[in-house]
Amino acid sequence: MAFTRSLSLALVDRRILVNAVAPGPVWTPLIPSTLDPEKVAYFSADTPMHRPGQPDEIAHGYVFLACADSYISGQVLHPNGGEIINGEKRPCRTFADAVIRLAPIPVLARRE
Repeated sequence: MAFTRSLSLALVDRRILVNAVAPGPVWTPLIPSTLDPEKVAYFSADTPMHRPGQPDEIAHGYVFLACADSYISGQVLHPNGGEIINGEKRPCRTFADAVIRLAPIPVLARRE
């Protein structure tokens, strides 16, 4: 998040918006092909929604932040099934916990 905010401040004079998306557990074909069946069964079970997100459910956040007609810069969206970010810290107990803590993915948009 610090990188996103810092880059946002550095590029705002060039009218470049910098935001990020930090998704939680998302179901992709890689999940069942790379995890043990036991881990797949419990993938994202500890999120408040008790299920992984679908790519089409989080895609809206990327489109929203990539919109050039925006007054938003230096922000991070967390489509993660309801997990509170910057709240009480708890140790990573599952694969889903570790995924939630991955680095955000920057989204850049240039305003014309």
